Amino acid sequence: MAARGTILGGILTECRSQGLEVLPTIAAMAPSGGPVSEAAFELFSKKIMQAATQGGFDFIALDLHGAMVTESCSDPEGEILTRLRKSVGQGTLIGAGLDLHARLTERMIEEADVLVPCKKNPHSDLRETGSEVVRLLLRCHESGRRPQKTLLRIPMLLQGNTETHAGPLAEAHRYLAAWRAEHGTALDASLCNCQPFLDAENMGQVLLFSELEDSGTAESLAREVGLRLWSRRDEFTNQFPPLGQVLERVRTDAARRPFVVSDYGDRTNAGAPGDSTVVLRSLLEGFSGIKAAVPLTDPWAVEAAARAGVGARVSLALGASFTTGLFEPYGFSGTVRQISDGRFRIKGPMMAGQVADSGKTVVLEKQNLSLVITSRPARTQDTGFYESLGLKIAEFDVVFVKSGNHFQLSYEGVATALKADTPGLGAYRADRMPPVSRAPLFPERNAPTFTPHPRTIPGRLLGVRGSI
Repeated sequence: MAARGTILGGILTECRSQGLEVLPTIAAMAPSGGPVSEAAFELFSKKIMQAATQGGFDFIALDLHGAMVTESCSDPEGEILTRLRKSVGQGTLIGAGLDLHARLTERMIEEADVLVPCKKNPHSDLRETGSEVVRLLLRCHESGRRPQKTLLRIPMLLQGNTETHAGPLAEAHRYLAAWRAEHGTALDASLCNCQPFLDAENMGQVLLFSELEDSGTAESLAREVGLRLWSRRDEFTNQFPPLGQVLERVRTDAARRPFVVSDYGDRTNAGAPGDSTVVLRSLLEGFSGIKAAVPLTDPWAVEAAARAGVGARVSLALGASFTTGLFEPYGFSGTVRQISDGRFRIKGPMMAGQVADSGKTVVLEKQNLSLVITSRPARTQDTGFYESLGLKIAEFDVVFVKSGNHFQLSYEGVATALKADTPGLGAYRADRMPPVSRAPLFPERNAPTFTPHPRTIPGRLLGVRGSI
């Protein structure tokens, strides 16, 4: 199955395991970036709605990321769920699996019966999340009830320290897991760490509880966990060493090579274009003895190198193609070693089986440096990115990736993972954000105080609409 490392893969696997008949609609994905075009959104939505209008379904299960916006709509996932509900009515259950960084809106919570965000960062549980969506929809279907939901919005954004295996988020998830285990009618308890780059309503952290019967405990636990997170809000910052310090370790710590280093500020997984020249400049001007592989997005340089052809020596001004003002192009002379279509199958575990497309890709070599120039922001978090180009990770002192957390899953046991404090659009810093129209949130200026006021949407029999 091509989508085996995704929420969709978990949905399909669980449906087959349960002996359910499945009617697929459409699957599409894109890297993080700007607003989705209206034409693309309407095309994909139309495919889903055409299937839904056939009717006769017990439930509908979706794989929605949860942080999309379009050119004119700040809540397209809510719009999809609204259209579905209007199409199938109140007697059909609707569920969706979400990314941990989803922006949960009131519209999404009202229209969907089951919303299950993944629980781990890095996202090692996408497939399990999809399976859980199907299992919970089956429970609701067998009970004949739409679940009760309790939500609490916390007016804060996270600047860093967002991995879930330690720190404040690990503590919060332990409380939520204990609640699910203690209450037999509990369906799910989740915390969505809304990504901070959106200028939209319904921002902030969201706790969401769902249960078939009222345990009388969801609101009190929401207050407790919400206040604990708020009290530790200053802990959500990254403490990464500067790039020079990281490169010095690579140079001196031969026993731990190869290393894989996150160019954290230029994370394409967070929406940055991947065109930073900071790593390239640092290696060539201060650490030229290190054997390194570095990715860089520059479609114009790719075309120029491709025209020259394999074996040609080229001199190019590289990078800063999109992030003008923050980075400067860097003059580079090297030999064209390979030209590729940039397509490879992701090894995973995250997104395993999906085909990634970096666009036309060129490998340039200069002394100890292999520079991989892509036409599009690349899925460098997966070892398949380098291996598909014949670049053997074990033969380098260090390979760089444009990923903040997820690369650790793919590179485990392959290379020693480090993160570097580098500049770029992928690093959220409250003091560098442009003015926004959404409500103020911590840690930005004019941040509000926090008094927890959970909201509960009562459960209903199937066919009866709730209210929020």
